[in-house]
Amino acid sequence: MYTTERPLSRPAADIPLSSSANGLEHHHLEDLPPALDPMLLQIAQHAYRTFYEVHPDYPQKPVGVVINQISLRAQLVFKDKPVLLIQECLIPLSQIEA
Repeated sequence: MYTTERPLSRPAADIPLSSSANGLEHHHLEDLPPALDPMLLQIAQHAYRTFYEVHPDYPQKPVGVVINQISLRAQLVFKDKPVLLIQECLIPLSQIEA
C-alpha cells in the first residue's frame, strides 16, 4: 500500500510581505490565507447553495464548509472552531460568498 504523509502543521516563520515607511512588516505563515483549490471552492459553494435551497429559513449562518480532500464529501459547519481531520480542510464562508 502506498501512502503519502502530510505534515500536521506548517512551521512558523517570519516572511516579509511588504515594506512600510517605518520599516519592514513581518507576518507569520499562520496569518496567510491558504492557497485554495478552485475545485474545492466549487464543491463548497455547491454545498452551501444546496443547503439554503432546501432550508431557506434556517436561522443560523454557517462558519464555512469542511471538505474531505480524499472523498470530496462536504459538510456545513456551524461551530466557531471545528476540529478537522488531517485530510479535511475548512473553506470559510467569506471565501464561499466572495
